[in-house]
Amino acid sequence: MLELSLSEICIYSIPEALVLASIAFAFAGERIGWGKLLLVGIITGATMGLLRPHLDNLIVHMLCYNVFLALMMYLNRG
Repeated sequence: MLELSLSEICIYSIPEALVLASIAFAFAGERIGWGKLLLVGIITGATMGLLRPHLDNLIVHMLCYNVFLALMMYLNRG
């Protein structure tokens, strides 16, 4: 897969992670605070944006994304 530059990670991966984190928090019934949402979204987006070039299979990428998002939500529960 294509390697992403830092600006492309900020433009594509982080907003995608923010949207997915807000949906995940809403489905989980968690109160969505901006601080918690930004923390989970930025860390998840940056991590998965950096891992994307190393994961060739889309299914593996989505599984890693979901596991990492669940881990971030577990660590930031409250």
